[in-house]
Amino acid sequence: TNDKTEEKTKETNKVETNQQQTSAEDDKKFTKIGYDLEKGRPVGLKTGDKAPDFKAKDKDGNTVILSEVLKEQSAVLIFYRGQWCPVCTRYLAEFKDGIPKINEAGAKVIAITPETAANIQKTMDKSGAKDYS
Repeated sequence: TNDKTEEKTKETNKVETNQQQTSAEDDKKFTKIGYDLEKGRPVGLKTGDKAPDFKAKDKDGNTVILSEVLKEQSAVLIFYRGQWCPVCTRYLAEFKDGIPKINEAGAKVIAITPETAANIQKTMDKSGAKDYS
């Protein structure tokens, strides 16, 4: 039975070691994408930070890949929660007036949200934002 106990202990240690390695690898991945492990929340991007590459669908279902956009022009990313958020709607309503100037400077504005396409249109209607693509 001592042999079985030793085998079980070795197996348990292997599992714990693998979990620790996986955890350390996961920690590196989370930290790389801007997650504060100590606070247990994302830290987000600050003005001037380089955004990680991403692939997403626009309101019309077209794929947008940041690295592809950046091959042609600069990009300004804005994030908002949704049309149900009065702060976001007010912010977008104020921000929209600057979009033509940003476009004239050679940059594209990309608004990022967890909203559905239908709700994106509601946000545009509420804020008065236009599609400049």
